[in-house]
Amino acid sequence: MLVIECMAVIPDLQFASQHHIVDGTCCVITNVRADHQDVMGESIEEIAWSLGSVAKGGSTLVTAEDSPAALAVLAQRASGELWYPASLTKLMTVYLLFQAL
Repeated sequence: MLVIECMAVIPDLQFASQHHIVDGTCCVITNVRADHQDVMGESIEEIAWSLGSVAKGGSTLVTAEDSPAALAVLAQRASGELWYPASLTKLMTVYLLFQAL
């Protein structure tokens, strides 16, 4: 397993990084917040769309975001699975159960 941070503020560069250089199978977006609005968009939905460019076909997109508006956009961008707080809780429960064995 290799973990690489490949955050590019400009959405086109983020897309190029994930789709042409890194070739990851799991992508992580920690949160969607009003930041870099001059290039990512003004609204939370626009920013989520820009950040969602890391989602590559068939990959899993993991996020700690809990905004329904942002999650709806990220779900559109995720062509594979989308794991968000509720599903992460289930994942952690399974992990802890296996640790107890």
